[in-house]
This record gives sequence, structure tokens and C-alpha cells, in this order.
Amino acid sequence: MEWINVKDRLPEEGSDVLAIIPKEEGGYYIPFECEFDGRTFFNSDGYNERCYSHKVTHWMPIPKPPTK
Repeated sequence: MEWINVKDRLPEEGSDVLAIIPKEEGGYYIPFECEFDGRTFFNSDGYNERCYSHKVTHWMPIPKPPTK
């Protein structure tokens, strides 16, 4: 799977995804799980500053877990 730029495409409403945001000093924070509600990325703890749409730059579907 590849990272998808939010400028190219957003997830479908209700999708659980991995999202990343850039660090001010360069690079990215580790990916974190979010849900996309059609407008905003949020996590299971509720709306989180890291998940605000204006900060998320890339996302990808959550990969399926290993079977063994």
C-alpha cells in the first residue's frame, strides 16, 4: 500500500485509516489510526489535534492483520 496525499483524494466517509502529519522540524510523526467522517479525521478518543484535517497530509487504508 502507498500513502495517498489528501490533495489527491480523501478517504470514503466512515473509513478507518492510518494518517500522518508532518513535524515542524521535518519528517513525519509515526502513523496513527483515525476515522474520517467526510470532513475531519478523528481518533477513537474523540477529536484530537493530531487528526484535524488541516494537519493530516497523507493517509492509507489500514492493512489487514496477519493470519498467522
